[in-house]
Amino acid sequence: MIDAIAKIIPMITVAGGAAASSPNLKAQIAKVMEATKVMATQHEISDISKMVYLDTLDGSQPKPEGFAEYLRKNMRTRNNIQRDTSLDQWGKAYTLRYDKQKRQLVVTSAGPDGVYNNQDDIQGVYPLDSLTF
Repeated sequence: MIDAIAKIIPMITVAGGAAASSPNLKAQIAKVMEATKVMATQHEISDISKMVYLDTLDGSQPKPEGFAEYLRKNMRTRNNIQRDTSLDQWGKAYTLRYDKQKRQLVVTSAGPDGVYNNQDDIQGVYPLDSLTF
């Protein structure tokens, strides 16, 4: 029995390696990785929006033109991962906008395509009804 298993393991390893190099499997892995980046960015945008909102309550909110530096100073990565926290998972800068008409703050990632102001953007929005800015 052990001899039979010992003979099968190398064949399974070769078959698994061949399957892992197939274009279809690579495409599926890329799709999962992209979905993971979207989820990570959604989570990070939620944290960033909340942090900006809380800083807005005491009047120390960041200005849009200094947003990258604000994020580098105030955002921490998990598990000591070294990365620029002012950039999303695709390496594009997060943006901050205060919409005075709608009375809200908006933090945006350009999303997977790296282009702002289209359907794949990821946004975090907080209302600013009781605040002046």
